[in-house]
Amino acid sequence: SGNQQICTLGSGRLAFREAITSRLLPALRAFNPELIILSSGFDALEGDVGNAKHAKQAHQGSNLSSDDYAWITEKVQEIADMCCNGRLVSVLEGGYGRPPPII
Repeated sequence: SGNQQICTLGSGRLAFREAITSRLLPALRAFNPELIILSSGFDALEGDVGNAKHAKQAHQGSNLSSDDYAWITEKVQEIADMCCNGRLVSVLEGGYGRPPPII
């Protein structure tokens, strides 16, 4: 499936940007939407409890920075400018993570 292909790119900031550049942006441009709705959560942000760096398993989080979030927003806005007269709605989601229990 598509998710498996993205996961094979690895994890971390560079893999995130590569997946966006090579997969999402071309697909979005080809779809040629009339409106783009961008739903953003910050669970992958470095230091966020949703990033899973606190887990006992060897799970590697994405460790995105605020620059990564700004970058993807700019890239999606470029597609919106080309396809739909700049119509981009951006919404914030999140609040799902919990800090690890204190033992």
